[in-house]
Order: sequence, then C-alpha cells, then structure tokens
Amino acid sequence: MRRKLKTTRPGLTKRVKISGRTVYITTGEYEDGTIGEIFICFGKSTATAESSPDSMAIAMSFGLQWGVPLSEFTRKYRHQNADFGGVTSDPEIPMCKSLVDYIAQWLDKRYGGGE
Repeated sequence: MRRKLKTTRPGLTKRVKISGRTVYITTGEYEDGTIGEIFICFGKSTATAESSPDSMAIAMSFGLQWGVPLSEFTRKYRHQNADFGGVTSDPEIPMCKSLVDYIAQWLDKRYGGGE
C-alpha cells in the first residue's frame, strides 16, 4: 500500500559541489521525519547530465512511498561509477565515486539508511 506524503511537508535541501558542479538535493519527509521523496537539481548543466540522477530520484521516491526501506536503495547505489565524481564541498563526505554514490552516502548519514 502506498504511503502518500501530505501536500505540504517538511524536508531539507542540501547544496554540494562535486568536482566543481553545484548540485541541490531536496527531500520530502513524513510527519515522523522519515524520507518519502527526493529531488535532484543542478546549478548549471545539460539535460544529459541530469537524466541518470533524476531517474534514480524518481525511482527512489516511488519505492520509498511503497515501503522499500531506504537501506535497500543506499546499499545498491553506494560506490556506483555512473557520472561525475571526485572531491566534494561536504566535509563529512569529502570524496565520492559519482553523484549517485554521494547521494547514497548523504542519505545514509542524514536518514540512517544503513552504512
């Protein structure tokens, strides 16, 4: 059964630079503070650079709302070499293999996804 989010909901936005590219990760949360959706926006980029992470965010959002544990997603997405990676502006996650890897690491730290 799908657990829908309210039309107005809490969440947060994380801005990070990865290899000089600015990325904004925005989450939507349920009343209990658990994550129910994720959006990824780029500061300046092309549609091609955005397609893979955007597809990941859509799939994760649907999965989370249908009851897939966050840890299942973060375990699969960590250490992926899918797109740009390298040095980040986040002191808690100074390096990543890709944007997908960074997002999985950040979600683990922020929402307790597993590792």
